[in-house]
Amino acid sequence: MTNSKQNIEILGVFFRKLGLLFLPIFIYSGVVAQTTTVNGTVIDATNLQPVPFANVGLIGTSLGVTTDDDGIFSFTFEGKKTELLITAVGFATKTVKIQPGLKQTLTIIISDEVSQLQQIVIKSGKYRNKNNPAVDLIEKVIAHKKYNRLESHDFYSYKKYEKVEMDLANIGDHIKNSKWLRDFKFVFDRTDSTRLQGKRLLPAFIKETASDVFYRKAPEAKKEYTNGIKQSQLEGLIDADGIGGYLNHLYANVNIYDNSCLLVNKEFLSPLSPLSPTFYRFYIMDTSMIGDKRCINLAFFPRGKTDLTFVGNLYITDDSVYAVRKVKLGLPDNVNINFLNTLTVDQEFEKLPDNTWTLVRDETAIDFGIGDSKKGFGFYGRKVTRLKDFDFTQAKDQTVYAGIQNNIKDEDAAKRDESFWAVARQEPLAASEKGIYETIDSVIKVPKYKSVKKTVGFLFSGFLDANKLEFGPFNTLYSFNPVEGGRLRMGGRTTLGFDKHLRLDAFLAYGTLDKIFKYNGTLSYFLNKDGLNDRIQNIAKVWYTYNTEIPGQVLSNRYEDNFFMSFRRGDGFRMYYKRSFGISYIHEAETGFTYQFGVQNMQWTPAGSLTFHRVDSTGNLIKIKSSQVTDYFIDLRFAPNEEFFQGKKKRKQIINRYPIYGLHYHYGNGLGATLRDLDYHNLSFDVFKRFYLSPIGKTDVMFEIGRLWGTVPFPLLINHRANQTLAYLDNSFNMMNSLEFVSDKYVSLNIAHFFDGFFFNKIPLLNKLKWREIITFKTIYGGLDQQNIPGAHQNTFLFPVDKITGLPTTFTFNHGPYMEASVGIGNIFKVLRVDLVRRLNYLDNPDVSKYAVRFKMRFEF
Repeated sequence: MTNSKQNIEILGVFFRKLGLLFLPIFIYSGVVAQTTTVNGTVIDATNLQPVPFANVGLIGTSLGVTTDDDGIFSFTFEGKKTELLITAVGFATKTVKIQPGLKQTLTIIISDEVSQLQQIVIKSGKYRNKNNPAVDLIEKVIAHKKYNRLESHDFYSYKKYEKVEMDLANIGDHIKNSKWLRDFKFVFDRTDSTRLQGKRLLPAFIKETASDVFYRKAPEAKKEYTNGIKQSQLEGLIDADGIGGYLNHLYANVNIYDNSCLLVNKEFLSPLSPLSPTFYRFYIMDTSMIGDKRCINLAFFPRGKTDLTFVGNLYITDDSVYAVRKVKLGLPDNVNINFLNTLTVDQEFEKLPDNTWTLVRDETAIDFGIGDSKKGFGFYGRKVTRLKDFDFTQAKDQTVYAGIQNNIKDEDAAKRDESFWAVARQEPLAASEKGIYETIDSVIKVPKYKSVKKTVGFLFSGFLDANKLEFGPFNTLYSFNPVEGGRLRMGGRTTLGFDKHLRLDAFLAYGTLDKIFKYNGTLSYFLNKDGLNDRIQNIAKVWYTYNTEIPGQVLSNRYEDNFFMSFRRGDGFRMYYKRSFGISYIHEAETGFTYQFGVQNMQWTPAGSLTFHRVDSTGNLIKIKSSQVTDYFIDLRFAPNEEFFQGKKKRKQIINRYPIYGLHYHYGNGLGATLRDLDYHNLSFDVFKRFYLSPIGKTDVMFEIGRLWGTVPFPLLINHRANQTLAYLDNSFNMMNSLEFVSDKYVSLNIAHFFDGFFFNKIPLLNKLKWREIITFKTIYGGLDQQNIPGAHQNTFLFPVDKITGLPTTFTFNHGPYMEASVGIGNIFKVLRVDLVRRLNYLDNPDVSKYAVRFKMRFEF
């Protein structure tokens, strides 16, 4: 028994040792059986593009990887876990089932988180700022802005690459197959349906820019030196410089650390503004790893769904720095912006070696549309900005920061070759983007392109192109007024085909009532290297004109004999026939400084009910046939960092944050028997500034002051800008009659505030109309020296009087400043503005009204 017991014990020890020997093998076999490999791609559901930097984690573990630039990941793990968690900035979190123990390939489609967030309904009771951890978090982020923005450094520099692309959206088969575009069918082979879900895109324009940016805190200066520009060019049809400049304005770079952000000509309240807890609701969604940094996902929504605010997500570093790691912005569904289907801003920040979190990638995409958002024709624009090579170590030479202009362009920027762009591009062009340059080159070579260019040019400019000449504009062919009756006009000008430096403008007009021909001939020589093609121009000009003129009327429309300007109120019989012969030179500079000087001889002959009378030394009334003067003038204009849309036909200013200053000086002396002793000086100054007051809109302010020294007749006094048309004119007094007020010294103020729908958007039913509120106030005050009072001197003319009553119709400001105000509704049918204008004083003057309705047509977003 003893031996048997010992044998059993020996066998037990043997098998235990044998088990320990083979245990690693059994364990290894079990693990090998549960090794799982997942290869895959993460795709954006909106545009079917890869999602870079998405986090792919194994639920229940701390294991995970990040997708590369192409959205691709590869993940191998051991165990029996069956779910992956996919997170990405701006996208909804998604879980995906996997099969353990197998090698598998997945395509994972994730949805836009902004769209998801817009549908979330919070059911946890009334939202409050007090004792709200999300509000506490955003307030800490706001408090740390001054430390986390780049401007916290004494100086910095970096390299910047921008790419702006514009595509035509929803190009239907009826357009593609039209006979008119039959010769351009090859263009439609490049349509792309993958980048914007549900829409076919036809790439139409691309512009690339490479720059160096420098900043200095004290004294503060930020300069951007543009070294390279490359853009597609449809020569003669579309002005690429103008399109590119306008797109840059629409897609202005968003600085999330600013209190407000300017996009599509609108100013939006930033979620990092100190006012944001009042206008936003904040929610902490979750935390996630972005790269090697844990971040808090902070969602935000506007309290008012129609306010100019954002909806989206901020990913805040989960530490004491409270820096923004990533951000995605979108717009509320009901925001009051025209033709806008969607807008998204995606930004990514990286931590630099000095622990600064800074923006390295910024992408803004806007889908514009006319009609149905899914089927209507539209445009899809995308701007990508990449930054690199940050340097905070030392300031640059002082000359780098000199001057007022913020953007300085190298004169050879547009001449860079492909070797330059191979280095300057911080990300390669996609195949569709490369194709834009090739397509444009092919379009220009099509013989039918010339006729298409002429047709499009006529529709947009009103001029009919006849190669070396163009005729128009056609909206001035016929107009009318009480003095001329029906006015027939034909005009034209030379084109680049005639000469790129020399241009001749001319017109001939005839009045059916006064039976007098009017005419103009202007010869301009463009001294720039590229002549008419240059954005900044230097022009020598000579002209001879004989035409009608309404005293004091300055229309914003370039052509005052536009048919629609013929409809007027009140007495329109007071006019001049004005003859002018002059020469001038205008010089523009990249700094925004413009000067012009010249001389002109002017002769006024009264027309209609207007007469010139003076009193001689014996008290007799003498009728004057005409008055004549030679005027020498200098005009200075300073518009720092001005933006404008430079078309082939004319230039349109884009109002931005910067002021515009004007200084104007005239010296004149009289000619002829009636005015031989006349001698005067006229000096005036004006300044315009737009103030953005997000979220309650913007305010435009115009201030003017002027003084005239000398003794002159009333045609040479300051005839204040009046408007007797039915249109609302921004810089004129819309309730003042022509030649109603004159002075030789004055000061004026013009204030207009645009609420952009701030109140209307909050009124049920009315908010669906997307109307916008406008209020204005205008005032002017002036005086007249004793020697300029009618009859005081032989050079003064008696003020005009009513032909029937004999009562005066021209006055001075004897009873205080003239004032008028208005309330308006804009964006009616997206293009019409209607103002109810109230004249506040001088109501006893003849032929005036207390109230009036004025109209204005304007296209805006």
